[in-house]
Order: sequence, then C-alpha cells, then structure tokens
Amino acid sequence: MNVAEQNVFFDLLRYSLWGSKINYDLWRGDWEWSAILKAVLALPEDLQPKEDEVVRLSKQMGANMLRHGSLNKDLIEIFKVLESKGLHPVLLKGQGNATFYRKPLLRKCGDLDIYIGKENFEEASVVLRSCNPNRFKEILDYEKHAVFIFGKTDVELHRFAGIQHFPFPDKQFQSISKRELARPDFVQIEGHDIAIPPAQFNALFVFNHLWGHVRSCGVGLRQFCDLAMVLHQTKDKIDMQVLEDDLRNMKMMEEWCLVGNALVRYLGMPESEYPFYVRMDDKKVEAFMRLVFSDGNFGCNNKGDIERMGYYHRKFHILLYELERGLRMTSISMPMALHNVVYRMAHGVRAIWEKK
Repeated sequence: MNVAEQNVFFDLLRYSLWGSKINYDLWRGDWEWSAILKAVLALPEDLQPKEDEVVRLSKQMGANMLRHGSLNKDLIEIFKVLESKGLHPVLLKGQGNATFYRKPLLRKCGDLDIYIGKENFEEASVVLRSCNPNRFKEILDYEKHAVFIFGKTDVELHRFAGIQHFPFPDKQFQSISKRELARPDFVQIEGHDIAIPPAQFNALFVFNHLWGHVRSCGVGLRQFCDLAMVLHQTKDKIDMQVLEDDLRNMKMMEEWCLVGNALVRYLGMPESEYPFYVRMDDKKVEAFMRLVFSDGNFGCNNKGDIERMGYYHRKFHILLYELERGLRMTSISMPMALHNVVYRMAHGVRAIWEKK
C-alpha cells in the first residue's frame, strides 16, 4: 500500500470498529480500491467502490458469514462432548472475541483454539478421538498444543495458553495463566454458554499472542482489532493494578505501550480506554507499523518461493531474512531488535539440530 491507500484503509477500519466519521480529506491522492478492498467491512452507499468490486467483496463477506456458522457448530459440539466428561474447556481468541465486535459476523474467521490444560490434555484428546472418529484427524502435536481437524475445522487443543521465550520469562506467564483461566467468563454463541478467558486475562493474552506473531514472522491487523474490541468491552472489569503487575512481571510493558500507540493513533481507539497509555516517539511507532505492513499476516509478504527450496537452502534464506528483519527493528528499539534476533537464531539452530 502507498501512503494514500493506507490513509483510506485506516479511515475505513476506524469507521468499521467505532462508527467514527470518515475524513474525506484523507482520501485524496493516488490510490486504488484493489489494494484496500479487504478492509472494507461496512460502507454507506455513497462511498461504495465500483460494482464489480462490490460483488467480489460481497462474496467474501458472505463466505465469511457462512464460515462463522460452521465454526460455531463445531465449537458447540466439541464443548458439549468435553463438558459431558466433566472437563472444562476454555475458548481462546477467535469466535469468543468476535462477540465483542459491533458486527460479529464480519470479523474474519480463523481456527478454534481450545484450552484444556496440561493435566487434562490426554483425557481430552482421547475423548475427542473417540466421540466422532470419522470427523477427527490428528495432524501434529507440539509442546504448546496439538493440531487436528474436526470435520472441516482446524482445531488447536492447548496444554498451555502460550509459552514465553527469551527475553520474556515463561514462569510468570504460566502462573498468570493458571490463576486466571481457572475462573473464566462466559459469552453466548448461538444460544450456548461458552467459556472464554476472564476479562482480567483476555486482553493480556490477546496482546501476548499478537506480540508472539510480531516476533516470529508477522501479524495481521485482525489481532490489533481484537485487542481494541476486548479492551473496549471489558475495561471496567479489569483490575488495573493487577494488569500492571502482570505486565511488569512478564517484562513486556514497553511492548504493551508500543501496541497501544498503534491502536490509538492508527485504529482510533480512545486513549482513555487503553491502560497505561503513554504517547511514544512518532518515528518509533511509524517504524513499527511499517514492519507490520511489510510482513503481512504470518509473514505472507515475505515468504517468496521458499517451499521449492531444499531444506538447508530454505534455512539459509530464512536466516538472511531474519537478519534483515532484525536490522529493520532497530528503528523501533535496539534492545528489542537484539533480543529478537538472538531468539530467532536460537530457534533456527534448535530446529536444524532436531532435524538431524
């Protein structure tokens, strides 16, 4: 996107999230609808793009709305099965956070992330395998979660809500997760009570997940929107002193403030709704958003044709990319860039070693 396209993009995004007035002056310049079409979630008739683009957008929106129905159906079935065995699943992110939007069905769908806990993980896995074996297909098992397909839905069954890596201490995050996920909140999804992380933890978890993507490859703006909507709807339920203590124990206050500047200055979130908001240097925030746009979600803008490369050729290509990305991060924060490069290099070496 060029500058004019980014202006239109964020103007539309702010309108969609908050219903804020559109600033027509920002729409001047050289820009094309094709570059920002995916951001058009809701527009007045007099601001609609060309007819063929409206048709394409309508198809995407319709497919996404249908996908919500399919995801919710599988979600409810999985929860019923687990709960019938005395287990207590908690829905992370996704469909739970969609309920905080003005128009939940317009939030882009993803997969289902279901936290069950380390102690109950094996039992929950057996239950899901046996309840409907024709719809269950196990794919991979990681330290944090197992990935499987339930019907046509990708599901991650979590032992841990997340796992922290250098320089962020994992012990503190696990302690916070265990404390908070034992007392979930509930939202209504198609007439069913679904457990989600409590307000005290939900925003922290969404932020932590967002930052994990920033560190590893790239993050989509959906994660920023989720954090804004969660805070907007649940801020009155959050003990701010506890949240501040948690962020400081996780050593993530600088990262929290940086993301807050993106939400306030680009997505239009009121300063008063973002805890501990402090305006940061313009160049630092602009550099952060350039990185977000340059990467794309899951680094989709930087993948290239690496799938055709050999294993070691691919790893060398990724190594050069990580070094280049680390250099770009220095314009945000030198310590942040250094920590991230060290973490990514260690992660790469570990992957190569385990491959042997």
